[in-house]
Amino acid sequence: MDKKKTWQYPWSYKESLIIGLGFIIIGFALEIFTNGKGVQPPVFPYNLILLLQLIIFIPTVYLFIKKHFFIQWITSVPAAISAVLLMAIFVLLMGFIPQQHVPGSLLSKLGLTHIFQSWPYLFITFFLILILGFTIVKRILPFSLKNIGFFLNHAGLWLIITAASLGAGDIEKRTIYCYKNYPAWFGIDKDENKIEMPFALELTKFEIQEYNPELVLIDNETGKILTTQKQNLFLKKGEKKIISGWDVEVLDFYEYAIWFHNSFKPIKQFGAAPAALIIAVNKERKDTLKGWVSIGSYNETPMLLSVDDKTSFAMTIPTPKKFHSKFKFYTPDQEIKKIDIEVNKPYFYKGWHLYQTGYDEKQGRWSSLSIIEAIKDPWLYVVFTGIYMLIAGSVFLFWQGKKVKK
Repeated sequence: MDKKKTWQYPWSYKESLIIGLGFIIIGFALEIFTNGKGVQPPVFPYNLILLLQLIIFIPTVYLFIKKHFFIQWITSVPAAISAVLLMAIFVLLMGFIPQQHVPGSLLSKLGLTHIFQSWPYLFITFFLILILGFTIVKRILPFSLKNIGFFLNHAGLWLIITAASLGAGDIEKRTIYCYKNYPAWFGIDKDENKIEMPFALELTKFEIQEYNPELVLIDNETGKILTTQKQNLFLKKGEKKIISGWDVEVLDFYEYAIWFHNSFKPIKQFGAAPAALIIAVNKERKDTLKGWVSIGSYNETPMLLSVDDKTSFAMTIPTPKKFHSKFKFYTPDQEIKKIDIEVNKPYFYKGWHLYQTGYDEKQGRWSSLSIIEAIKDPWLYVVFTGIYMLIAGSVFLFWQGKKVKK
């Protein structure tokens, strides 16, 4: 029996993967040739023109050569699965490899530190867009009500991928450094250029909620933590735990305190730091240690409780639970609003989404600086349209399946 030869039509998974990998290899070669500069995404109106050309090109080509073996292959299951698999690999790589350019590194030269703007990603995305596009046209012609669910799901996905790729060049990102009582009218772009914004932010109050710190044992010389996460003691009045042979109890804990007359006093004032009074009894020698530990602040000196010449009990830096900023928001028409921006709760103004991203970590809870990232993405509404189409398609298929079952 003759064995099936490679590249003998109909093409299957092997040929489809080879074609997809071929696009990726060509992309890597272009990245190396251009020294890892990647692809500059098109901007308006060129990206809109490209989108319209794709919408016209795919149905036109299908109508003229729909019986050609290439069209039969590109609308097949092996081609679709191969493209999705290769796309998924690139998405995973974006999660594992920091997307930050490192001059001279092999990863940067291959485009793996800027995957979304790399030649391999461009080719595999275009490959998937063509497969989805031709498959949609093949299934929708001739038109049937039964195909509405399929069309909405696949056209929605096609619109999401295409709009996200073509619209990348129109995304504007600005970092705004907002200081207390000083209106900030300018944002900083990725090239460190200072650009005037169509609004101003004046920080009036910064607030942060933190988890209680923990008690750890550290090396006096290096400052390295010697205990594991399970051994650490959560600092709260009355808490007890055995740490490296020491029976430790928290006698008092203050979230805000200052050092006054050889002791920490609870007071919520500017520059106050968390402090804990602990007692530790060695289980073997019965030695007793008692004293204060504090992480300190820009205004308060950190405090350790010495165990011996090599080790000490210390307090960890509190982990932020959530933080947000209160602003006066100025517009060019002299309108002033009071707004609140919290992590994952952005403020929206005329196409700009304002996100809380940082603060002065040295000052911590007393920070007089709030860092806001302003993002404007005109194509976001097109992506949302694709998402709504996916939802509508899923609802239609659910309703249709229920109807068939009845």
